[in-house]
Amino acid sequence: MKETRYVFLTKDDVTVPQSLEDTDAGEILISLLRQGFTLSPYQVMATDAKDAIAISEFKKSGQLRQDNGLRWLGRNPTLITS
Repeated sequence: MKETRYVFLTKDDVTVPQSLEDTDAGEILISLLRQGFTLSPYQVMATDAKDAIAISEFKKSGQLRQDNGLRWLGRNPTLITS
């Protein structure tokens, strides 16, 4: 399966992964933002939403932690400059 870039939207204890390659990604992101979700600064490359969450949880556990405010991408932390 092809990996795509996922972003995460959060609200309280809910995290929603969203593939940026989905045809309706923009509409979904806008809808969730209007509902009070916030866009996480983290992104991952994953084959599906389940994989994206698993990678995110793995990184949150501290095994691949970056607390310096930099965003990571993919299975190994990579700096994304903006």
